[in-house]
Parts: sequence; C-alpha cells; structure tokens
Amino acid sequence: MNKGWQIAIVVILVIVGSIGSAYLMRAVGELSIEIDALKVVVDNQESEVAKQNEVILGLEEDNLYLNENMSLLLDDNNRLNEDMIFLKEKFIELPGVVMRFGAIKKMVVANGYVEFEIDQKEWLSGETAMRFLIDEYDLEIDQAVDLMPNNFYVNDIPDDDIVYKLPREAIINLIEESTLKVSDLITLAAHVNDNKSLLNYPLFHFYVIEKSVVEVTEKLIP
Repeated sequence: MNKGWQIAIVVILVIVGSIGSAYLMRAVGELSIEIDALKVVVDNQESEVAKQNEVILGLEEDNLYLNENMSLLLDDNNRLNEDMIFLKEKFIELPGVVMRFGAIKKMVVANGYVEFEIDQKEWLSGETAMRFLIDEYDLEIDQAVDLMPNNFYVNDIPDDDIVYKLPREAIINLIEESTLKVSDLITLAAHVNDNKSLLNYPLFHFYVIEKSVVEVTEKLIP
C-alpha cells in the first residue's frame, strides 16, 4: 500500500472516530438530561411522600385526641345518667307524685297537649303472677303457666275515669328498636293509634302530679 492510501485510511478513521465520538457525546448528553429529569421526579415524589407522612401523623394525633375526648365524654355521659337516675328516684319520692301503669285510651290531641284516660293495669311476674292466677281464678299450676308464657301477667284493675293532660313539656320515652328514646307528643299519638287494635298494645308508666302527666315511659315487654 502506498503512502497516499495510508494517509487516506487514517483520515477516514479519524472522521469516523469523530462522528462516533459526536454521537456518543450526544447520547451521553441526552442520558444525562433524562437522569436529571428522573432525579427531579424522584425528589418531587419524596417531597410528596414526606407531606403525606406529615398528614398521616397529624391524622393519627387528631384521632388520638378524639379518642381521649370521646372517653371523657362517655365518662361524663355515664355520670349524667347516674345523676338522672338519682334525680328520678328523688322525684318519684316527692309528695304529690302519683305513679300509674297501663294503656292509653280515649286520646284527644289538642294544640300543645294531649288528653287521655288510663286503662290501668297491674304488672305481675314470676311467682307473684303464678300465685295471683291460682288464687284469683282457682287454676291449676299448668293452667297458670299457660297464661304467662313470658313469665309475666298483666292484670286489669279498675280505672279511675280521670282525664289526664299531657303537655308538650312533659318527658316522653318510647321504645325504638328495643331501646328507650326521647320522643314527643305527635310520635306518641301516632304510636298509640297505630297499635291500639293489636293484642300486644303498648303499655306505659305514668308519673302524675294532680291531673297533669309529667312523664310517660313505655314499658319494654319481653
């Protein structure tokens, strides 16, 4: 090979090497740009994760605070219930407070109050009910048992034929899903009318001062 060809080959190799280097540099530059972009994305994600962790920590602290306060509220509610039971016991002992038990009949709904008579009953349970049925109706034990399948018997007693007034301000407790809940005159009237024709009509405890009913509480029947 003559010297001219050798020079030509060297020049070609230099040119090819230069082109390759250029492409390599360009590829490296593009890769560097992509790496920088990925670093930005990673940094942003880490920042978001840090923010989310702060939010989660804040929520956990709030949840702990709420649980502590809920526990305090439950304690306060239990104390209030105990106080209510105590006050109710003392209220019943007050002079002039009369207790009645029975069903509501002849209800008249007026503006702001309800008037009705009490179909008075006597709630007997267990051995007391058994002894009453045997003595009152001269029954055998098995006959008495048949009349009290749920271990109680409701005995009719003479009515006093008094028209009682139940004002809007009175305490009204009705059974809802096996639990006593505070209610109102309209709901009470609807409850009585809807169930008056049933065999197991609702029964109530009444707390009366003179002819005014200050509390009506429905009896939970097993």
